[in-house]
Amino acid sequence: MELLPPKSKGILIGAIYRPPGDNGFVSKLELALSKVDPGSEVFILGDMNIDFGKPDSPLMSSYKGVLDLFSFSQIISKPTRVTSTPISTIDHILTNVGDLIQNSGD
Repeated sequence: MELLPPKSKGILIGAIYRPPGDNGFVSKLELALSKVDPGSEVFILGDMNIDFGKPDSPLMSSYKGVLDLFSFSQIISKPTRVTSTPISTIDHILTNVGDLIQNSGD
């Protein structure tokens, strides 16, 4: 979705769900981000099913590589899934204007 506030540039907002085991997700995300106008403000919210609390996994490494390539940051820092077994940060908010964020609910 694109929001067009008066007298300002547009803001792109997207939603993503990555099913567990979707091994093509990172390349699909890279393709989608490559089509975004570099001057756009972008927010992507989603259930990525990639635990940001496990930085050493190969999936996380390639995911973070794509985010870095397009100057995106993931702004949720506290766990979003808390159960009796795993505690994880699998729900993310990605943005290329992280410096404008004052509070991300963490």
